[in-house]
Amino acid sequence: MNNTAINTNATINTINYTAPTLSTSAILVTLNMGSWGTLKNDKKSAEKIAADNNADIKAVSTKKNLLPDCDELKAITSLIAETRRWFNSISFVWNDDGQRLMPMMVYTDFVAEITRSESEFWTLVDALIAAYAQKQYNAQIQLGGLHNPDDYPDTATVRSKFKFNVDYAPVPESGHFVVDLQGQARDELVQQFNRSSQSKLAASLAEVCEEFRKCLGHLLSKLEDKDGDKQTRIHASLIPNIRKVIDRVRLATSTCFEDNADLKAAVDGFENLMSNISVDALKHNEGARIQVREGVNNLLSKFDF
Repeated sequence: MNNTAINTNATINTINYTAPTLSTSAILVTLNMGSWGTLKNDKKSAEKIAADNNADIKAVSTKKNLLPDCDELKAITSLIAETRRWFNSISFVWNDDGQRLMPMMVYTDFVAEITRSESEFWTLVDALIAAYAQKQYNAQIQLGGLHNPDDYPDTATVRSKFKFNVDYAPVPESGHFVVDLQGQARDELVQQFNRSSQSKLAASLAEVCEEFRKCLGHLLSKLEDKDGDKQTRIHASLIPNIRKVIDRVRLATSTCFEDNADLKAAVDGFENLMSNISVDALKHNEGARIQVREGVNNLLSKFDF
């Protein structure tokens, strides 16, 4: 018999596992971008129009563009719009101040991409500033009698009108409260906080569900039986756009809304339904259209999301 002693004092290695919560699986991000608005009210021309037409000046307004046909400014506004669309596609509404809920699984990619976008933004602003004098001269010709040199600030002021800022904040939890309150007052504050957080989370979920329902509804509208031989036009972008919605719902259900079983099951079913469907099949194959139409209607009737 082996009389090897057993060390009863040996340390047993254990793994401490903490279930993920919203505060550990997501972050709040605010993206502030701004451009110089070159549309300006022209009071003199408005007064002239009102006088010429015997109209009340309160009923007339006219605007002029200080930098018409400015490609440099158009490039900036285009980048802002593109960046905003992308940011919104990987985050979810949180509050009215512009804060959005972002899953941590996309955070690293977001930081890399937003850093690149910010660098491009300021490069475009530099290009506008460099061309500013020429653009003022061009505007004088284009605006004619509407041109007013006093409308044009110096380059430092113009630059100050552009902004690109990203702010990060953790998703708060009621346990984060450190306040000099005791008893009922503190409990009421915690309850109020919890209600507010749940309301914001519900609004985020509602946004995702509404996007998914709109996607399904739009697809059904393309597959409806029409009177006569004319078929609803199906564009090549239909399937890629569906893919974007699926990816967005997947992002939501894998992080922020893991408990919504119906939404997860519905997107699973939809992805499986569309896995082997092409735009050409929807255009030219009646059987494929019937299959998808019946499948989508089944998902809508089976799951509550």
